[in-house]
Amino acid sequence: MRLVQGSRCNKDIDCHHDCKCNDIDCKCISKENDQKVCECKKGTSGAFCKDVEECVADPFMCGNGTDVRCVFDVVREEAMCKCDNSSKSFDANAEMCRSS
Repeated sequence: MRLVQGSRCNKDIDCHHDCKCNDIDCKCISKENDQKVCECKKGTSGAFCKDVEECVADPFMCGNGTDVRCVFDVVREEAMCKCDNSSKSFDANAEMCRSS
């Protein structure tokens, strides 16, 4: 995990993708400021760890359908394609959502 500057937070909930809000290393900012930043998991970055790096690097990783999104799986800590309709699953070969 890495601390992201510019992602000041107060609580863990301020950070996306189950990332944590941690005290900045005292080497970066003096303790008097008592500031915290989001600590991003591997595969996430940006302000508040909102960006999923694999999704940003390949915007068409999940095809170009309107019913699928590239999201971050917090358990496996990787990008995955998720269908908006929960009764469908993503077919990686066809790059589209299909009925389960």
